[in-house]
Parts: sequence; structure tokens; C-alpha cells
Amino acid sequence: MAAGSGELLNEGITGDLWPLKHERNERLLECAEIMRRLWAGQEVTKRGHSSLNSLGLSCYIIYMPMLIDLHTHTRRGSGCSRLHTKDLVLQALEMHLDAICVTDHNTTKVVERAKERGEELGLLVLGGVEVRCREGDVLVFGLQESPPPGILAQSLVKFVHFWGGVAIPAHPFRASAPSLGKKICEVQGFDAIEVLNGNSSPEENRRSQEAAEKLGLPGTGGSDSHSRKNIGRCVTEFDDVIKNEVDLVAAIKSGRCRPKRLFYD
Repeated sequence: MAAGSGELLNEGITGDLWPLKHERNERLLECAEIMRRLWAGQEVTKRGHSSLNSLGLSCYIIYMPMLIDLHTHTRRGSGCSRLHTKDLVLQALEMHLDAICVTDHNTTKVVERAKERGEELGLLVLGGVEVRCREGDVLVFGLQESPPPGILAQSLVKFVHFWGGVAIPAHPFRASAPSLGKKICEVQGFDAIEVLNGNSSPEENRRSQEAAEKLGLPGTGGSDSHSRKNIGRCVTEFDDVIKNEVDLVAAIKSGRCRPKRLFYD
């Protein structure tokens, strides 16, 4: 809706003479009030210079899914990584990610520092951990401290669920890293499966996807970055707005997420 003036235009359309100035002012004020009420979310019925019957505004909001790299490692938290927290955040911003998760091996000691870096540079940083179970690696979100390494995967799942978190097998069919492999079907209660890992081969990721489908679990994606160039290679799309770890856990539990590959080598 718009309000304006244009004597020749209006006369040309209606064939009527242009109203006197006081009436034009009244019409303008009336239209301005109608628009104010519409923008306030009200339904407007009006009889005056304008005739309206239960007029309202319909708003359509286009929401873009959030892109989050669920699997990254830092130099201070994982001895195998070369990534400083500042570089991790800067590269995630360059990749136009909405957030990253710091998931170092068996420790959460870098999470708070990474979150501070994120606040300084304008990126949401979330905390997690990659736990080395006896059977293989499992990503965990929603805990304050890391469970002890060497724990049985089934015990880990029970522990994580007791504290309200989620457990996700990492790169479950990668041959070059501790992975659950076929044992993924023996452990009860996983919340999702990492089906797109930036360091796994297409075949290894394919087998992970097949396992997720067989078990009826959502799939996630993460770069598993240990260097700057890999950040954002694989990510997870979230339908919900994620503001913290509580939101992240809830979205994974609800299955409102999906894996996505952003680039290849």
C-alpha cells in the first residue's frame, strides 16, 4: 500500500476533479493511520474516504537454513591439528558459515577461548568433544566436561543421554582413524550419524549414509578440519535457529538437520 499525490494521474484514471486541499489532507492522514495499524498487525475495517473490510497484511518470511560445521579441531586441544582458534573463526566467516563447533579429542579446554574469539569476530562458536571410545570415535554435544577416553560406546551413550546431550559416531567407516565400523549397529541409542566427513573418502561416506538409513537416524556433516583450508568442506544444515548448545542438541534430536557438502578439493 502507498499514499501519495498526482493530480493529473488521478484525474486521468477516474475522470473526477482533484479534491480540495483539506480533503486531500484528510485522505492522506486516513491512509497513514490505516498503514500504521496494518504494520502493527491489526485487522482494519474502515468506512470513510477509504472503504475497507477486514483488511490485514500477510507476511512471508524466507528463512535460510543455518550452516554449521559440527566437527573441527584446534592446535591447543588436539595435537594433530595446526589450527589456531582465531584462524578457525576467520576461515568460517570467510566461508559464510553461521557457526562452528569445536570438537577436540577428549577435551573441552579450548571451547571457552574459542567462544571468546567468536564473540570478538562475530561468529557463533559452540562446544563439543570427540570422544575416543574403545570401539572408535564419537562426537558428543551438550556436556560441560569430556567423558574419559577408552569408555565403551554403549556406556558413553547412556552417560551422554543422562546429561541431556547427543552422541554421534564420527567417520564410522574410515579405515585410517579409530571408527566404529559395523559395530555402529550394535550400540543402541545414537542420535545421528556423521555421514559427510571432510576427511573421509566418498566410499566411506556412502557406507555411513547407508548405516544412517538402515538405523533410521539423521545424518550430519562436518569438515573434521585440522587445517584452515578444510573448514566448511562438509557442514550440517539446520532448519531451526541455533543460538547455543541447547538449541543444537534439540535440533539434532528432532532430526531437523541434514548434511551438506560445500566444496571438494
